[in-house]
Amino acid sequence: MRNDLLAYITVLSAGLVIPANIQYTEYDDGSEYFREGARNGYQVIDQTLTPTGFSGDENTDWKNVSRSKLP
Repeated sequence: MRNDLLAYITVLSAGLVIPANIQYTEYDDGSEYFREGARNGYQVIDQTLTPTGFSGDENTDWKNVSRSKLP
């Protein structure tokens, strides 16, 4: 499920509402997968390199393709 489609995950048994990971928005162009978001004070765009993708390791399964300092 895409991160930008979830705002909250409701945990009914505990009566808690826990924010979902909305740090990134994921998208694809039909053959390549990307995510855009904020990380460590930077606006970033990352791209997957392997089928493991963003669940894997940086520079092995995914790489950063753009980074700019947030104000």
